[in-house]
Amino acid sequence: LGNIGNVLGKMGQYEKAKTYFRRALQVKPDYAPAHYNLARALSLTGKKKKAKDHYLKAVEIKPFFEKAWFNLAFTESEIGEHESAIKHYKKFLEFQPRYAKAWFGLGMSYFKQGEFEQAIEALLKATQNDDRYLAPRINLAAIYLQQNQVEQALKVYKKLLLEVGNIPGVHKNLGILYGKNIKNPLKAAYHFREALRLEPSQPQAEAMKQMILRWEEQVIKKNLGKTND
Repeated sequence: LGNIGNVLGKMGQYEKAKTYFRRALQVKPDYAPAHYNLARALSLTGKKKKAKDHYLKAVEIKPFFEKAWFNLAFTESEIGEHESAIKHYKKFLEFQPRYAKAWFGLGMSYFKQGEFEQAIEALLKATQNDDRYLAPRINLAAIYLQQNQVEQALKVYKKLLLEVGNIPGVHKNLGILYGKNIKNPLKAAYHFREALRLEPSQPQAEAMKQMILRWEEQVIKKNLGKTND
């Protein structure tokens, strides 16, 4: 019954898959894999809170069920239960201490709780364990900015461009940083232009173009003022 449910799930027939997982649990209520797979099917069909209940059942029955701990924490973070998510990400990390996605999830849950120092520490752990994983590094820079640690944010963004190459979102964020925090309109305009060159149809393209014009006007006025002096 469980295997039929798995096959149906692979085919994207989640409602039918759920029926088979439930039938499996009628036969054997303490069958952890059926609770886990039913939770996944429930999550994929938008039933996140019910999914959480079955992930909990899976880890109660089988405490070393690593994937269930991770998906439990991830689901809790999706439904805004960040305190529980922190607890369960930590539990998963006892089994897989080098899993970058769990450190990232933990960091973002800390961030949502307003615990910024712990968030930074967890995101740094994520980047240390997988420096090709971009999400922790981008979010780390954003948290640094929110905490007014401008130099730290700048360092993270510059390192990303150096090691990974041109990323539209990083250029866009650098444009905002140079324009708003460092007050360097020339560099701000440059990074916005790079972001638009790499991704011309991005949602905020028109607003970015307007900002480029404003920044360039600021530079022109400043230089004209120097000339008049």
